[in-house]
Amino acid sequence: MNIIIVGGPGAGKGSLAKLIAKDFKLVHVSSGDIFREMALQKTELGDYIGDRINQGMLLPDDLVDWIMMKHINKAHPKNGFILDGFPRTRTQSESLVQSMHIDMVISVKATAETVVTRLCGRYMCEKCGVIHNKIWHDISKCRECGSPLYQREDDKEEAILKRIADYNKQFAPILKFFHGLKKCQMLEIQSDLSDNPENIYKKFLEQYGKAH
Repeated sequence: MNIIIVGGPGAGKGSLAKLIAKDFKLVHVSSGDIFREMALQKTELGDYIGDRINQGMLLPDDLVDWIMMKHINKAHPKNGFILDGFPRTRTQSESLVQSMHIDMVISVKATAETVVTRLCGRYMCEKCGVIHNKIWHDISKCRECGSPLYQREDDKEEAILKRIADYNKQFAPILKFFHGLKKCQMLEIQSDLSDNPENIYKKFLEQYGKAH
């Protein structure tokens, strides 16, 4: 089963993708993780990717397609994959479905109020990068390694509202494209403020069960 998962900032997309990948034995392919790892490499391509990320700019479609397809093929997903953060444009979406069949698109949704509350309470470990949220966690230190935590600049309210608006504008045509495909199942999961990752996963299983 090949899945695409989309969701705005703070909706819980990444955590849900990991839980689905674990239980359904799928390969989790995260474009964010891939590009951040490449940006740390001392190569011309890595420097280019890092510069674009730091400037908040999207990478060219043809470069993204090449990198993501290379990683998907390298992973040899026996049972399928879940794509997290890719595709991000209509052009990337069209290119992807020309290369392989997509069985399902999961859209994780949350209200602006929920997202702002969640992300304003989000802190990241300086050392291992584990994300904490003061709604559910002790933020005095990292629960995994004990290192100090910090809050990213883009997890402050003004930046969050801009990210939500950018997401809605960017992904509306992508979702419309996949809605128009035959044999591609669309699932919509509502992520509420009280939902932790396990609750969101239960909502997914309920929707998935109804569709099968």
